[in-house]
Amino acid sequence: MNKSIVIISLGTALVSSAVDAQVKESLKNGSVCFVRFDQLFTSQGGETDCTGTIARNNPYNIQYHKSAGTWTATGPVCNKGMNNTHTDSGPSPDDGYLVVWGAKFTFDRCSV
Repeated sequence: MNKSIVIISLGTALVSSAVDAQVKESLKNGSVCFVRFDQLFTSQGGETDCTGTIARNNPYNIQYHKSAGTWTATGPVCNKGMNNTHTDSGPSPDDGYLVVWGAKFTFDRCSV
């Protein structure tokens, strides 16, 4: 199984570069990817260490399940000292998004 490292930020541009396209294709094919949020923002636009239960600068293991249209993510619960795994429905990577614990994010910078 391919493993990719993806660094994303909330509310940024859709996948556009060749590297981003490779990560997008890996996600579409069901590969497990690792995501680290380098920036998270409050609803007022200020930077924060947590968005809900998602923590900044921590790894999340994500996988898109094309046949079911769902995303499974495993990672640390912000400020709780424990991990969680959750599966949610969401848009396809074709739309330039990924989903972590019900929250929809767009791609910013990706590397493989």
